[in-house]
Amino acid sequence: MTKITINGISIDPATQSNTAGFANLISPDSSESNYILIQTSQPLNREQRSQLATLGAEILEYVPENAYICRYEPANLDVIRNLPFIEWANVYMEGFKLALGLRPGLECNTRNLLDLGDIEKTISRQPKEVTVVLHNNVSIDDDLKRRLATAVRVNPDDLEFTSNSIRLSVQSQYLEDLAKIDEIRHIEEHVPPQLFNSVALTVLNADKAHSIGQFEGEGQVVAIADSGFDKGSTEDVHPAFTGRVLKLYPLGRATSNDPDGHGTHVAGSVLGDGFSENMGGAIRGTAPKAKFVLQSVLDARGGLGGLPTDLNSLFKIPYQNDGARVHTNSWGAPTAGKYNVSCLQVDRFVWENRDMVICFAAGNDGRDRDANGVIDSGSIASPGAAKNCITVGATENNRPELSKPYSTLNRYRAEPIASDGWSNNPEGMAAFSSRGPTQNERIKPDVVAPGTVILSTRSREANIPPFYGTSTDPLYAFLSGTSMATPLVAGCAAVVREYCQKKENQNNPSAALIKAMLINGAKDIVGQYVPSEAGDIPNFAEGFGRVDLAATVGPRGENERVIFKDENTTLDTLEEEKLEVEVTADSLLKVTLVWTDFPGEALQNDLDLIVKTPDGQERHGNMPPSSLEFDRHNNVEQVIWANVPPPSVEVIVRAHRITQPQSYALVVRLS
Repeated sequence: MTKITINGISIDPATQSNTAGFANLISPDSSESNYILIQTSQPLNREQRSQLATLGAEILEYVPENAYICRYEPANLDVIRNLPFIEWANVYMEGFKLALGLRPGLECNTRNLLDLGDIEKTISRQPKEVTVVLHNNVSIDDDLKRRLATAVRVNPDDLEFTSNSIRLSVQSQYLEDLAKIDEIRHIEEHVPPQLFNSVALTVLNADKAHSIGQFEGEGQVVAIADSGFDKGSTEDVHPAFTGRVLKLYPLGRATSNDPDGHGTHVAGSVLGDGFSENMGGAIRGTAPKAKFVLQSVLDARGGLGGLPTDLNSLFKIPYQNDGARVHTNSWGAPTAGKYNVSCLQVDRFVWENRDMVICFAAGNDGRDRDANGVIDSGSIASPGAAKNCITVGATENNRPELSKPYSTLNRYRAEPIASDGWSNNPEGMAAFSSRGPTQNERIKPDVVAPGTVILSTRSREANIPPFYGTSTDPLYAFLSGTSMATPLVAGCAAVVREYCQKKENQNNPSAALIKAMLINGAKDIVGQYVPSEAGDIPNFAEGFGRVDLAATVGPRGENERVIFKDENTTLDTLEEEKLEVEVTADSLLKVTLVWTDFPGEALQNDLDLIVKTPDGQERHGNMPPSSLEFDRHNNVEQVIWANVPPPSVEVIVRAHRITQPQSYALVVRLS
């Protein structure tokens, strides 16, 4: 495959170079731009990257397939084109810069750069909200500010940048002028984020981890960005949180109270520890001994105006000030799996702060638009489409007494969905849960958890209608959504961190290891329809399965063994590391590889997971048992091998393509 795809727009140099030349899209040199696009015959090794650097080409980002965006200031492009490993080279084309949604009248499925035509210049009275994303390592100086301001006809002093992007309100007739600025990688639509609205504990086996394993999140700090918390006080708190509210940050209003109720409900699912005589006794979150800080992002209009333009600052404050190492977010923008600037910011923060676990809801945009009885694919929200977070989808809960048919939501008209109850089968997916893949063909969500009819804490300043069920205790309420599934997983992440610190002597476990452990312990759901709406893992409905906290941290079976490896070494292109593991007859082997990838819409560093037996059998991560192919899209890979032949297997992690040396986390389980 030779097609290059950036921002959802493609060109195939092998078949379209002549056509592109006739269209004056092939530049004789690079005198008009400091950014070039090169395509190589193979993944670049260290020596080839060094050759490019010597000629003045700084690799900024990998883009599929086998292509790299580079900063290149010299005018002579032939010295790059003449390198033996270079298949094609050109300046970075303006056609890649403008998202398809910003091109009026263009069919959504038109993605070939040569079919795009000119940018429409019709004068519009309604400005467009866009985010301008700069190339990596761009220096934001006064000259760049002036050129940007001139392009969109504003005052340079009014421009407010994040680290490598800026949000603008721009008339559509000025988008072409904006796209001509050399430092711009792409321009995307700004989609405003929105909220994604103790039976669940038993579904997740968290009750066993609490009571038998004695892991309840003690010593962990979780940060929550949501609508607010209870009365907005750290002293007068809902009784389920007594003594465990560290700090409240009012980012959207003057106070941090919760008139919406969403944030308090989310907090209860993470770490609530309450009791209700009316509602059956203990009502607990998945990490009931953890403490938390909450960032209230609800604004006076009921939106999420408190969210900063640069999400790095949202994560940085509780990370640095409060010691939070889990950050949960039950909000996002319905962007149909696109990798936008918010995804980039999430990936950048985890890349630079390797021990921060960030969770995001997958979204509630699961729909059956063609009424064929199957939920459509490709609806993952942003920032849930990021690579380095844990993206959480929703299964049904096990509350049949409160189950209503999905047709009640006025979204689902076809069977078997319409008449199916929404909380009567924990082995089934919630119909509303957003599905993968992402636009870059990644598996999302990563995991799932119960998200329908979840009983949790109720803000004492919120009026929550009893749509999903009536609570007879005013301190608790029922809600549904991937918003409810995500905090359950965030609490599980806190428990896994506690386990790593207390049982595995991992004082500072990486986000990659926590993610690998949760995914390795997850269980494949059966599904509730025929054929199954889920299927074998991994899949685009449940990802790698439903979180099982007991399988992740114990109690473990007598013959169960788990081996961990956490970012101990780094690999470069074609380097590999091997681990020999002894196996016994009838063993079930489950190996999970996770790495924190460099920020960028495509997979920047590509590792391969390979499992071999002495008799020559071989399995590859995320591939069917008979396949010799490799996964080229995901930074999570897994091999599940039942009845693996003894006496041993060789687990290999091999670097296929590396833009810079890459570490990884590995979990091997035998049962």
